Amino acid sequence: MKPGWDTNLLSGLTSLLATGKYSDLTIYCRGSIFKAHRAIICSQSTFFDLACQGKFKEAATGEIELPDDDPVLIEKLVGYFYTGTYLEGNDTERWEDINSKKAKLPEKPRALDTRQKNKKGRRTHHWMEVQEEIPIPSNDGTELSGPPPKSAVPRLEDMSSEDLEYYLRYTSFTVNIEMYAIADKYGIPILKEFALEKFQKCLDQDWWDVQSFCSATRRSYELPSFVSLKMRELIVAHAVANRKMLNKVDEFQVLLLQVSDFTHDVLLRNWDETDKANAQRTDQMGYTNY
Repeated sequence: MKPGWDTNLLSGLTSLLATGKYSDLTIYCRGSIFKAHRAIICSQSTFFDLACQGKFKEAATGEIELPDDDPVLIEKLVGYFYTGTYLEGNDTERWEDINSKKAKLPEKPRALDTRQKNKKGRRTHHWMEVQEEIPIPSNDGTELSGPPPKSAVPRLEDMSSEDLEYYLRYTSFTVNIEMYAIADKYGIPILKEFALEKFQKCLDQDWWDVQSFCSATRRSYELPSFVSLKMRELIVAHAVANRKMLNKVDEFQVLLLQVSDFTHDVLLRNWDETDKANAQRTDQMGYTNY
């Protein structure tokens, strides 16, 4: 393969996505319109492949309507078809991009601006202030002590309830869960694996963002269990491994009270790990269980 061939291919696909040139498929989603190409979309999704076959009207019209989906997520889905990835989260580099889609959501008409002007008239962001050291989970399951990383996270307490709801709706945690569910819905197994990997990275890197974790957990347990089972397994494993830290956070305590299926899964996982630890100690001491 000639060096740079893959880069040129990606550049060409990105250009097709941006311009809509040679488009033969139009996707409508709650006021948003996406120009696409059947050869690219249908080759990756069983849903779109079947919809564009001769027996369905979409094959003749070249138009597909997705009235029940979130246009922000559908835009990420279409982008994934052409680039092999998708943007996620509310970090400062991408927040403006996600914000620009807010007008397409009828129930969220106002744009969220987490910034304020400083004395020179420039826009500055609110950052979370670290009041105390927080236990940091390590790879071996133990917990270290230290502050969370200095990241571009707006001060959530400064947001209105509406803005906070919107912010939590599109954190990295929640976006990956939603993309996993969309991949399951539209028959895109590779995207499911990709979303699962990205979600695990969120758990590893953004472990300190408990409020986003709790919001994503709620969303995972709102989805049917057969859809979000693997996501739930990662969530429960993370909760049990970091229970000392999480138990100190009010949002997590409320989550345990309100989402009974999650609490049930956490208890089962915790008991299972306790039994394994007790059995290991028994073996090390040379005792035999009868």
